[in-house]
Amino acid sequence: MTSKETSNLQTAATRSATYNIIMQVLFRSGTFILNSILLRYITKEVLGVVNVRLTLLHTTLLFISREAFRKSCLSKNDQIDWKQIRNWTWCTFGLGTVCSSVLVYIWVNILEKPSGTAGINYSYAVMLFAISTLIELLAEPLWILSQIHMYIKLKIFSEGMALAIRCVLTIAIVIYFSDPSLIPFSIAFIASSIVYVSIYYGYFIVLITIRKNSQEAQDFPIKRVADFFPSCADKKNWTNWLLITQTWNFLIQCLLKLFLTEGERYLMTVFSLLDFSEQGIYDIVNNLGSLAARFIFSPIEESYYLFFAQTMLRNAPVEQQKSIKSVSETLEMLLKCVFLISLTILVFGQSYSRLLLQIYGGPLFTTGSGPTLLRWFSSYTVVLAVNGITECFVFAIMTKHHLKRYNWLMFLFSGVFLSFSWIVIPKFGSVGFIWANCLNMILRICHSFWFIWKYFRTTAYRPLSGLLITPSVVIMYIIALSTTWYSEVTFGGRSNLNDFFHFGIGVINFLLVLLVIYLKEKKLIFYLKKHYSVKKRTM
Repeated sequence: MTSKETSNLQTAATRSATYNIIMQVLFRSGTFILNSILLRYITKEVLGVVNVRLTLLHTTLLFISREAFRKSCLSKNDQIDWKQIRNWTWCTFGLGTVCSSVLVYIWVNILEKPSGTAGINYSYAVMLFAISTLIELLAEPLWILSQIHMYIKLKIFSEGMALAIRCVLTIAIVIYFSDPSLIPFSIAFIASSIVYVSIYYGYFIVLITIRKNSQEAQDFPIKRVADFFPSCADKKNWTNWLLITQTWNFLIQCLLKLFLTEGERYLMTVFSLLDFSEQGIYDIVNNLGSLAARFIFSPIEESYYLFFAQTMLRNAPVEQQKSIKSVSETLEMLLKCVFLISLTILVFGQSYSRLLLQIYGGPLFTTGSGPTLLRWFSSYTVVLAVNGITECFVFAIMTKHHLKRYNWLMFLFSGVFLSFSWIVIPKFGSVGFIWANCLNMILRICHSFWFIWKYFRTTAYRPLSGLLITPSVVIMYIIALSTTWYSEVTFGGRSNLNDFFHFGIGVINFLLVLLVIYLKEKKLIFYLKKHYSVKKRTM
């Protein structure tokens, strides 16, 4: 890959992450408001069943069915034809069908069934959630091809519209029909999946028919509607054996990663460590605490995984990587960027967790353990951010041998996570879930640090230095933490006017933090400016 192509990919990844973050904030700000309204109309038990039990089913099915395929198909390999990728990605629907049959049986017949309002039509809700997953998998082949060809805006728009439809439809049914059961959520999930799939197929059908003479249509490999679907018409193999082996290795890894990522929900679901009401409160705090992960870190990871996978050769040593300089610089700046963002969340999360819960869910969530949980979540954000970027790079360059070895490490991490959870949760309650997740992330970060250090040790590049921030920024963080905490103790929760004054103090400190970062972290600012000064690429 030439330096120009690498630079184009680098700029595209930067813009992609930015567009993704902006659209995530725009769409999810609306859903944030809608969800805060919805909390006034449903019980905590229904919230727990939907956001923990049923959403876990949806997440599990999607993750098992498509995550390994995404990682293997997005890796750069000139020996693999796009038709082989298309054929192989259609296997996601078959895998999803098999997995949904097994998991629906478990969710309906083995797991504890909720009672009261939360138990009405529970079995139907489980089946509808599984069907919505299968509908969504119909768009997976187009998702893969669109990512390879950098259709970033399409991805953001489709996901944002699906999420918006889901929230609006749920509230409309709950309020208009006075139905606080599980059915409104199930119908909304089905509708959002249909919208998601329709956007992908609609866009590319228009591209290859109405706009078939455009340059964009000429560059896209699909030329007719029949090409959307698997075919054995050509003489090449139906798929590539390398894709199959890579997907299998990634599948084992993804299963372990899924358990470690959603571990607390599996423990709550299988072992009933918390009742559905407590699960509802925990999930609200978890959603607020992971806002940064969904809004910022996840879009960055997705965009730059594609950059690393397309730029680096998976089985080549570092000496043969032509783009190693730009890759090292990108990784260093990414680490610095997400580390600063997460430290900012940590600092201000200590003093504004109570106020955020008050605005989002009312007094119900500001009493008890809610604010404490959210403060710990803001601390968890730091390790979550660093782990996401380091694993993003590591997964993009791991060889088959490294993947197999890492799978065994994931087994070890899973055992540590489970053991630690069983020790701390009975004594400390739901905050133990956060501590267990922190430990899990720290272990994974240690492995990624070791891998990155070993990979770059024979070169002059040290991307992990991105975690070193200037003393001026550290001092500003300490000042902001002290000032806002004093404000919370003095003014917080006493009256609406005092809360408004407390919020104003936070805004001033936040702006000062941004100013110091802008003035002192010059290398990061220069990197960002450099990649936004390049002529905008059409996507």
